[in-house]
Amino acid sequence: MFCVNSLAADNVFHIDRSVSDNIDIEFANNDHIEPARSDFKVVNYVVMSSEEGGRKAVVTLVNTSSGSRIFQSNQVYALFADGKRRAPNAYKQEFSAGELISMTLSFGIRDLPILRIYTRQ
Repeated sequence: MFCVNSLAADNVFHIDRSVSDNIDIEFANNDHIEPARSDFKVVNYVVMSSEEGGRKAVVTLVNTSSGSRIFQSNQVYALFADGKRRAPNAYKQEFSAGELISMTLSFGIRDLPILRIYTRQ
């Protein structure tokens, strides 16, 4: 039996409790998994999850370059509570010089929550 209400409930995301930026979380990264170098800097982010383990984040990035740049999803990573690092699902966004843009990025279904969103310059 198909129930419309259960389908709608599967897509509900809740804002997770945030982790303070001044807390050092340093898991070993023996495989040197890092985002691609870019001119983007994370200004802030809000992480969300669904009951089924869906992980998303509203991420605000700024283009620190004096020229336009194209953001691609391999330029930002999430650090999960098990120490794993993952890029979001495919996403592209054009930025003008110095432009600040917020976007919703999806990190798929994961058992553990996102602790941090970061870039590498």
